[in-house]
Amino acid sequence: MASPVFFDSINRAAIVLTQKQPFNDWVRSIDPTVNPEEIQEPGLYLIPDFETAEEMEEWIKLFWDLLFKDQMNNWYMDEKLWVKNRSPDLFKKYFSYTLIPLVLDISDDPLETY
Repeated sequence: MASPVFFDSINRAAIVLTQKQPFNDWVRSIDPTVNPEEIQEPGLYLIPDFETAEEMEEWIKLFWDLLFKDQMNNWYMDEKLWVKNRSPDLFKKYFSYTLIPLVLDISDDPLETY
């Protein structure tokens, strides 16, 4: 019988950010040739490790605009093209998200940043 495998948890949580139709419409309003399926690739962000889901939600209340800007920058680096008058409510209209409180590292390779 094989022994159980245990992976190391890291001191991070994660948020998976998925674009909704209004974000897709924004991308295509600038470049109608973009394939809508390309826009649907979710982003995964490592965030601080929190004790509770409520603490994670509080983090999102503080950093929603950073996530919004990063998503826009992934498509268009010219800030003049970015959505104006962003708000937490608009963030919720443009994105859905899933919070992942436990992140496991199953690779032997060291984490690197680019």
